[in-house]
Amino acid sequence: MTTAALSPANEKNAMLKVPKITMYFWMAKLLTTAMGEATSDFLVFHTNPYLAVVGCGLLFLAAIWLQMRSNQYTAHYYWFAVIMVSIFGTQIADVTHVVLGVPYDISTSVFLVTLIGILGTWKLKERTLSIHSVHTPRREAFYWATIVATL
Repeated sequence: MTTAALSPANEKNAMLKVPKITMYFWMAKLLTTAMGEATSDFLVFHTNPYLAVVGCGLLFLAAIWLQMRSNQYTAHYYWFAVIMVSIFGTQIADVTHVVLGVPYDISTSVFLVTLIGILGTWKLKERTLSIHSVHTPRREAFYWATIVATL
């Protein structure tokens, strides 16, 4: 089916950059979160922790780049980005607390204020926070910024 044959509503759905939120989504999300924690701990404790964080940071950037350049939801790009957010996010949280010594209440407050700012700006600029409308680069940037801020 060509894009020209789609109705405007179906065309937007075809261009969505996020998966449908189903039981399978939540199962995959739970598994990627657990995998991120376990992978981060393994890499930091069994390899050079500095190289592990830098390497995962580069993979995180590559995953987000691949996802953002795709013009529709592509499962392997999307879930690669989710996995790398989980792994690299865990590493950043650990560096914040263990290496920099930032207490949990401080980092949580900073992430909360950041999240409120992202969601407020998203709503102000896009007039919606619906993940069902993530079909433009700016909306997708807000979507991923929100996910990263919830590390």
